Amino acid sequence: MSGAEVLRSFAVVCAISLTLCGCNDQMSGLAVSVAQPDLRPKAPANGISPRAASVAFASFDGLPGTFAQRFEAQLNSQAAAREITVSASAGAAYLVRGYLNVRNGEDGVSVGYVWDLFDHNRHRVQRVEDALIIGKANADPTSDLWALVDDRVLQTIAARSTDDLAAFLSTTPEASDPKAVARGPASPVAALEPSTSTSPSGASSAKSATTLALAAH
Repeated sequence: MSGAEVLRSFAVVCAISLTLCGCNDQMSGLAVSVAQPDLRPKAPANGISPRAASVAFASFDGLPGTFAQRFEAQLNSQAAAREITVSASAGAAYLVRGYLNVRNGEDGVSVGYVWDLFDHNRHRVQRVEDALIIGKANADPTSDLWALVDDRVLQTIAARSTDDLAAFLSTTPEASDPKAVARGPASPVAALEPSTSTSPSGASSAKSATTLALAAH
């Protein structure tokens, strides 16, 4: 084989190698970008629908600007998918108060959330607390972390929150025996004092922290 032929063969091998590398990079990028959270409703373990245990969402503290309205829309949609009856506070069996914040920690930027459920006597009967990691840790202390919270993040938090709420509501007396509860005296949820819910401190103190794989924008 002449020197020219050797050079041509080497050039062909290099070209093939570069093409394969490019394909691998593209496949890796696709593997990251198509990752999506599972938002399908999870049925309560006991198989009982939470429909009869109605709730009223009293507040969503900690959300700036238009985030509250956007989150409320996601929450109502996800609640309906899980057969959670959302009503006015005067007719609800339980009152729900929530708090969300964004935190920049060692594990990354996370959205922490807390839901407190109160009964007719204003006693807290359940707390749902968790956190969702939405990005890598941000070294810039002046950056607006809420800018990382898009509608998909809000949808995921709403789905996870309503899964937990439905699991608890399905165990309540209203859900277990709605006819027996209906025969009792009407006692709408009393108004609560201003919010005293504990602010979520982020992924490190929540029950668990889940990483949300965000698609490239």
